[in-house]
Amino acid sequence: MKTLQKWMNKEPDVLDWSYATKIAAEIEGCGVKWEEKEEDVRKRIKHILKCDTSNENLTDPVILRNADCVFSFCVLEQISENLDAFHANVKKIALMLKPGGCLLLVSELIATHYIVAEHKYHILNHDEADVRTALQNAGFTVEQWEVIESKIRNDNIYYEYVLFACAVKKRDI
Repeated sequence: MKTLQKWMNKEPDVLDWSYATKIAAEIEGCGVKWEEKEEDVRKRIKHILKCDTSNENLTDPVILRNADCVFSFCVLEQISENLDAFHANVKKIALMLKPGGCLLLVSELIATHYIVAEHKYHILNHDEADVRTALQNAGFTVEQWEVIESKIRNDNIYYEYVLFACAVKKRDI
């Protein structure tokens, strides 16, 4: 959270996210204006909140209005110790969305670990069927689904596929 706040304030010696901004700007067809895109993102962020998956309300004690969209980028498989926890975390995200709201999910499939410095961290080893089941059980209907084979093959991270999914919350659970 401190790093994100430093990025918001344009402080020196902060993590450089420009590579991600450049990719997003290029996808949107405005790659030469990535700095404007980054500034626009800074202006749109209203709050930076801690998210604690041990609570039913992920942002406790803050109560947020239900969102139109939640974007989860390679988070659920890293915070979920097992498939039961993964299912529970997907349901908690569903509670954050309005009916008709969209979950944009990027997930590493058939994964084991990643390494930062000398520390090895767990990634939940799950597959497409596990994700589909979790989404259905949480009241989502899958609108888009794409799986791409990983191009990364090294000792620092292991996953076989990346899933890109768009799921719409059809019902409350």
